[in-house]
Amino acid sequence: MFRPSRIQLAIALTALAITSAQAVPLSPLEIGKAKLAQGQNAQAVKLLEQAVKAQPNSCEAHLCLGKAYLKTKNVLNARTQFRAAIRTGKGSANAQQANKLLMTLPRNIVCPKTGADTRLLAANLGLLMRQRGITGTSAMPAVLDFYASWCEPCKQLKPIFDKAKSEYGDKIQFMSINVDDPSNEQLMDQYEVSPIPTTIFINKDGEVVSYALGFSGDRPINEGISKILPPG
Repeated sequence: MFRPSRIQLAIALTALAITSAQAVPLSPLEIGKAKLAQGQNAQAVKLLEQAVKAQPNSCEAHLCLGKAYLKTKNVLNARTQFRAAIRTGKGSANAQQANKLLMTLPRNIVCPKTGADTRLLAANLGLLMRQRGITGTSAMPAVLDFYASWCEPCKQLKPIFDKAKSEYGDKIQFMSINVDDPSNEQLMDQYEVSPIPTTIFINKDGEVVSYALGFSGDRPINEGISKILPPG
């Protein structure tokens, strides 16, 4: 009976490994993740950019590229990728991780758009609603709560938001914006919403005058409402 030598067996196994590797090549995502784990961040960025281009709906690809950008101190691009991971992930573990990482970025990077420039934005988006059934009234201020059903801080914020709505609902519009609904993407982009929950406070002129990020009790909500609450 023929029995292969150790050398022949080693050669056969090597050939099999090469054949298997050629049959199932590693993707840019897998190689990029490995480079990131090894601390080869610049190479990881290039590979993960390829991965995102090839798989634009891959939450994992956006998340990993965001991490790579963070490692290379490119915070703005990291924010963009983490936002994309939330949208594509729809509550997956990767999407939740992306949201947590957004919360760790500098506040000035993840805060929503504010100031006089937002007045025209509110008008274009139809947010300057008037009290229904009452003619001659002025536009009402608004509170916009950007949330997702899978977001734990959003769940903590909901009772506070509901309480404020029951107390001030005749003077202020309260709107809950589900970030997983594709129809809300324009609103998110226009107001530059990053982590969730993000709550923005719009005065009667349509200007965003305050905001709150995450959940830290009822104080930020009450303070925001006080800045837009109509007199009397």
